[in-house]
Amino acid sequence: MAAGGFAVIGVTNYFFFAEDEIERTGQALQDAGASAVVVGNLEFRLTQPNKDGEAINAHVLFDPVLGTAEINQRLSRLKLINTLDADGARPVYCTERDISAAGLTIANITVEFRDLREWLHAQFNRDDYVLIGCPVGYGSFRPQRNEGRGEQIATELDKGCAIMFGGLKERGFFADAHRYAGAIAKPVLQGSDAHRINELGINYSWVKAKPTFDGLRQLIYEPTERVSLDLDSPEHLYPKPFFSGLHVEGPLSAGQSLAFHRSSIGINRDLVAIIGGRGTGKSVLLDSVLALLQPERLSTKGSLDYRPPAFTLDFTKQNDGECIEITRDGSVGPDYLHVRQKELQDIALDPNKLSQEIKSLLPIATNDPLVDVEEEVSALLREKEEIFAWFQEEDEEGNKINTPRYNDKVKRTNEERVNTLTNEKNKLLVTEYNGNRKLAGEALILKNRLNAFRNKLTTTVGELSDEVAALNTQLEPHDKRIPAIDVKPQVDALAQFAIDITAYTEKLDVTSAELLEKLREQGIEQDPKGLLDKVEGYQREVARANDRIERYKDKKARAESLNRLRGDLMVAHLEDIATDAANIGSAFQLLKKGQEGWRPEQVQLVNELLEGVNIEGAVHFDAEAFYTGMEPYLNMRKFRAAAGASKREKLIAKLSVNSLDTFRTLVSGAAVVLADDDSKVSIDRFVRDTEYVSNSDALNFMDYLFKPSQQRKYLFVRAGLTYRGKPPEKLSVGQRGTFFLCMKLATDPFGSPFVFDQPEDDLDNEFIVNDLIPIFRKIKKYRQVIIATHNANLVVNADAEQIIIAHNDAEVLRYETGAIEEPHMREKICVILEGGETAFRQRELKYGLA
Repeated sequence: MAAGGFAVIGVTNYFFFAEDEIERTGQALQDAGASAVVVGNLEFRLTQPNKDGEAINAHVLFDPVLGTAEINQRLSRLKLINTLDADGARPVYCTERDISAAGLTIANITVEFRDLREWLHAQFNRDDYVLIGCPVGYGSFRPQRNEGRGEQIATELDKGCAIMFGGLKERGFFADAHRYAGAIAKPVLQGSDAHRINELGINYSWVKAKPTFDGLRQLIYEPTERVSLDLDSPEHLYPKPFFSGLHVEGPLSAGQSLAFHRSSIGINRDLVAIIGGRGTGKSVLLDSVLALLQPERLSTKGSLDYRPPAFTLDFTKQNDGECIEITRDGSVGPDYLHVRQKELQDIALDPNKLSQEIKSLLPIATNDPLVDVEEEVSALLREKEEIFAWFQEEDEEGNKINTPRYNDKVKRTNEERVNTLTNEKNKLLVTEYNGNRKLAGEALILKNRLNAFRNKLTTTVGELSDEVAALNTQLEPHDKRIPAIDVKPQVDALAQFAIDITAYTEKLDVTSAELLEKLREQGIEQDPKGLLDKVEGYQREVARANDRIERYKDKKARAESLNRLRGDLMVAHLEDIATDAANIGSAFQLLKKGQEGWRPEQVQLVNELLEGVNIEGAVHFDAEAFYTGMEPYLNMRKFRAAAGASKREKLIAKLSVNSLDTFRTLVSGAAVVLADDDSKVSIDRFVRDTEYVSNSDALNFMDYLFKPSQQRKYLFVRAGLTYRGKPPEKLSVGQRGTFFLCMKLATDPFGSPFVFDQPEDDLDNEFIVNDLIPIFRKIKKYRQVIIATHNANLVVNADAEQIIIAHNDAEVLRYETGAIEEPHMREKICVILEGGETAFRQRELKYGLA
């Protein structure tokens, strides 16, 4: 028995114990090296038979503080039924001497169930014993439905017994509070009922409590959660990581008067409640844990630095049970959920922050516009700006030298000058020379453009080749490779073109020299060379003008192409944003379906957490932020409030944007901006009106409208939240906190520890009583829960497995631990927590113990 590792062993006898039976058994186990608690158990055969005519049995467990002799002495007041004395001529009492004196044996006596209960009430305090029924096996009392008298007897025994002996089938039956009117759930224990050594260890009951009689009695209040009838330990059936110990000592930080008493605290793997008066160090202890594991969440402006000289946290891993020590300079701690005091309230009051937090909790696949669109939009806008700057180039006299109008004038002027230098005699030669030099000038321009393109091509390919090389390095583990970019044929062709053009211009130069000699032979009075130089100069101006006219056409076409490309990018980008919004709703629905490997009860728990919660993504356009953000780029003097119209109203009237749809129209390039002549123009036209936007601000303004990083200031995806049919702005602060907590728990319900500092400060009391307590009772099976609280209901009715009481003795923080089933801890809970006595009283009323 000692080798079996049992925590509690029941010593069973019929009607009374043998002399010193409990003590002798305990001593023998102790001598064998066992540390089990020995509980005395008496089995009574009741007078009422079951449907098969068998006497029904009942058991009574006694607190070990009551010795064998004392129990036997009190049994002398329990009147028995002599089955051989139908008239009851000789009363018999429950002692070995009285039974023997009457010439009876155990087989000839029974006891009325009512007499047994009345004797227990009269002779013992209610905490000294547990009355247990036997609904299965020989002498069982559990009848079939509608069995008349048998069902009545079964109901009477059900009501009178606090615990049942049985198995898994009985566990389900007695957990059902609807098995008869007014029924309450009852715990079921199973044991080997061993009458021989080889029968030990056949059946198991795993009880989650201190191995004491009070721990066993705790099952009365927690009839299902605290007991498991599986062969394996519940710790193996529901493995989870948890904080298993804490070691502290010294001041919170250098120069701080507040200090930790030297303490080593073992921490329970399920529900731990930290209680204490105001200022006793509940939050300080939890914030010190947060400072160790998530220091970035604590403000450095506070007076408390949370850096005690000795602060070690023990963490037990889930898979192999390995325990690691976490210190400030040692191992990195686990990711876990920690809600600080009033943190939910702070988030819940800000709809945008609440939305961001909810989005961060959901497993949403999002597009990153900074990668997909940002660089392309930026390059596009800057190219357009360069085109506009080229259009606006001026000479010293203020002429815009790249416009078709200006260059048409240059062409006409220089062509007329050529005509003034020629006559009938030299006209043909001059015209031929002029055409020759024109071809030479055009060839030179083409050569320069080809060389420029070749240089650009070489530079671009070099940059792209560097990127290809970097990607190939990343692809090596996958045995993949991007082929090299080869533009050698193009570069070689461009080089050859330049050589050919040089040869071509050299031939033109030879022809020009021949034409010049012919002009001299005609005997022209003026210098032929000077004449032709002037003609050539005029012709160069004509060629340049023609080049600018063509480049203007090209750049205008390019600008229009960039506008179309920008529009396409905006359409795609806004579609991506809409997809992100849709993904929120999809992610929420997937969350409710659970993850692969979850048990049905886990999926059910998540859906209970999400009851009344609905989340759908929506693209939100913040018109107020949109107009406020653009003011630095506009001449706001044009939008002064006047004639009953506010500044904002004038801006809206000018840009015609007040919704997502109208913003989409604006960035499409449509003519929607109101011009001063009441016509409608595009945003590209408006941004060039220097009355409204200076040239130095134009690009920044366009960045504000088109770059995703800027759009985030006024255009973003918001989680469309409702709780019990109401949006956040129509919920109380407590309801918002409730909603957010449910989401936090539902998105990460199983595994990592959950620390919650004073939930009553953030949540509605109705939710705490009706929802949070049942949630804690269920979720602690799958994850460790640690709370600091003043709420007695959370401690008592959520059935905290461990109580940590915080004390502040002259600025020295001290912590003591215990279990709720320990009488001295119950007394302290009632003193410290308001409503503690009421919470215990209501619990006892619920289970018929008051």
